Amino acid sequence: MKNLTYLALFTLLICINCKPDKPLPFCDQFPEQCVDMTKIKDHYYFKTGSWWVYQEVTTHQLDTQWVSQGWENDCKFRLTIKSSLDDYDRERWAHLLGPSKNCGLVEKRRLAYIERSKGKGGDFIGTSYIGIFYPVKGDSLGHFGGGGYYTPQEYSYLRVKNTHSNYNILNKIYTNVIEIGDDYNMVENSQPTTHYYAEGVGLIKKELIDSNQVWILIDYNVEQ
Repeated sequence: MKNLTYLALFTLLICINCKPDKPLPFCDQFPEQCVDMTKIKDHYYFKTGSWWVYQEVTTHQLDTQWVSQGWENDCKFRLTIKSSLDDYDRERWAHLLGPSKNCGLVEKRRLAYIERSKGKGGDFIGTSYIGIFYPVKGDSLGHFGGGGYYTPQEYSYLRVKNTHSNYNILNKIYTNVIEIGDDYNMVENSQPTTHYYAEGVGLIKKELIDSNQVWILIDYNVEQ
């Protein structure tokens, strides 16, 4: 009887030791297909005191913008940008989706979108999306243009038109640039736009299609 007991225990130990290993997490197996969620801030979040100077290429009008306040926590953030052209607040923040809320290493796909608003006391202009994370050329995000009452004409698509490893403005090379197109939004006077965001710099170029305006970055000092 004792022999049978020992045999049963020995067999059980063998079964335990032979138990198959748990499969590795996806990002351990395929690190090249994953991204750290904190990188969502690389193009869109900058600390208080960061500033940029833009110039319109035809009129040479200048617009100085700066971060007046901000908040961040892992991959979440919110900041307010002021402009020398008016006294409106331009707020910007991230909406995290699904597994990205854990702010860890996750599979590259649409994990979040970045939204902004424009307004001041008693005069709220509207909101609009400005980016998709993780950015993939051709990805699009449908939305209304930011007003309080919508018509079919106000429905818009934000599109990742292109991604550029290098982008040249005034003989300065910016790296990892995301080119974002929007059909319509009230924040930009209800017109189609194209924005260019560079990693570690932020907005480097803005094209306002109906206004025939192109604003380019000519100077900046940022901190992340």
